[in-house]
Amino acid sequence: MTPDLAKVNGTASLKQGPGRILNVEKLAAGSRIGKIALSPLEVLAKLQQKGLFKEVNIPSLLAISFDSIVGDYVLRSGTMDIKTFDLNGRDLTVQDRGTVGLSGVQPINMNVTIKLAPGSVGGTVGAIVNDENGRPTLKFTATGSVANPQVKLDIHEVGQKALQQAGQEIMKNKDVQDAVNNVLKGIFH
Repeated sequence: MTPDLAKVNGTASLKQGPGRILNVEKLAAGSRIGKIALSPLEVLAKLQQKGLFKEVNIPSLLAISFDSIVGDYVLRSGTMDIKTFDLNGRDLTVQDRGTVGLSGVQPINMNVTIKLAPGSVGGTVGAIVNDENGRPTLKFTATGSVANPQVKLDIHEVGQKALQQAGQEIMKNKDVQDAVNNVLKGIFH
């Protein structure tokens, strides 16, 4: 293992019970093992500092309470394959899969799912982004590099929910209900 992790190879695993992480970047910078174990979270904290999550009420990644963290990684020539990174908490859950460079320009290619506390996003938007447990859920990919990330929201599932919501609202309209009934009567008389 080189000091800058440019040539690190091998595997690493992380299992941690309940706790709290304060300033993940400082913690990761404090040791090479910390850098490897917390790199998925460190990258997300850097993305948050760049303002990429400003439209969404994601809790600060500088202080994170959690129930458990599980991580499984494969390291090859300074690149980490994130097989599993699951941080589970009451207010925030993060699932991260993909790759991140541990040195240099730090290229990233990550698939991330973030779940927030139930009720943290209300109204129509909340109804669209909430999962089956009422937790607002955001899925996105982050590519490019940590310094120049491109984040793309996965709108497929959100789009389907939005269409269902719109359809339900349309069907509440009395004129639409009457028109549908008339069409059905014409077909099934």
